[in-house]
Amino acid sequence: MKIPWNKFNPHTYIENNYSSIHDEDNLIIHRLVDHYLSLPKLKVALEIGVGPNLYPVMVMLPFVKKIECIDFSITNVIYLKKQLKKLANNWYQFWELMKSLNQKYKINLTENLKVKVKVKKGDIYKLSKNKYDISSMFFCAESITTEHDQFVSACKRFIKSVKPRGYLVAAFMENSQSYKVGNVEFPSYPVNTQLINKVFMTETNDIVIKQIPLAKQPLRPGYTGMILLTATRKLDSR
Repeated sequence: MKIPWNKFNPHTYIENNYSSIHDEDNLIIHRLVDHYLSLPKLKVALEIGVGPNLYPVMVMLPFVKKIECIDFSITNVIYLKKQLKKLANNWYQFWELMKSLNQKYKINLTENLKVKVKVKKGDIYKLSKNKYDISSMFFCAESITTEHDQFVSACKRFIKSVKPRGYLVAAFMENSQSYKVGNVEFPSYPVNTQLINKVFMTETNDIVIKQIPLAKQPLRPGYTGMILLTATRKLDSR
């Protein structure tokens, strides 16, 4: 199946998903802030399959020196590069939430985005190994394929992108069916906490998997909630 990634419309996706803070994302952001506060200062971070979603990048800004954002869709890459020059108004509400949760976020958002974040086109299946201090993956591995083996391969490559004992943060759409952006359909692979634990447990330590319950007003039909994972890569992971 050839997936039309260059027809992915980031503006439609943002309007449907991030024009306001959804209840599920609100819970995830609260957990992410607490998690990042528990980590040491980090040098190099990855946000893989970022799409047009900026909040996973924003939430790590006070804690890292450099963030590489990689996405396969050129339309998403163009959108993100424009955001680094002039941030759309909808993202400031996410920043205000983060600022309300901790003093670390009382920094200049636009300046930190410009200085710390680099965006480029890339492929999760071709990620460099042992490169990053922390890697973040939000709604990516389960949203690029309908095949079990490809989902697992994406997760394994994600794990190996961090150095041994490096940190991993990931979010998944639980039991997601295929989804549309505008009139274009994209694939997904249904995942649950048991599957995610099975995929990650052999190569990571300190796994924490939290189920984020489905909101009363879901983002779209065809999923049952969200899942947030944090872990560290095993020292002897290969």
